[in-house]
Amino acid sequence: MNIKADHPVDLHATLTGLGESNIAYIDRRSFEGKLCYVILDGANEIIGVADERDVAFAAARQHGLEPVSAH
Repeated sequence: MNIKADHPVDLHATLTGLGESNIAYIDRRSFEGKLCYVILDGANEIIGVADERDVAFAAARQHGLEPVSAH
């Protein structure tokens, strides 16, 4: 299948910043021997930890991130 665009596509500009996101993933898991809610960035790196789900969501929002549940 061939698809033609009716306008030129700048692939570099489209892909620039693709890995950057304001989404934070909230996941319940063991952290330092305790079950808690971790806040993860798009690269799956832990950027925060909270004892309660609501607190994790609030902390992410406070830092300009859009929290979503990780399943």
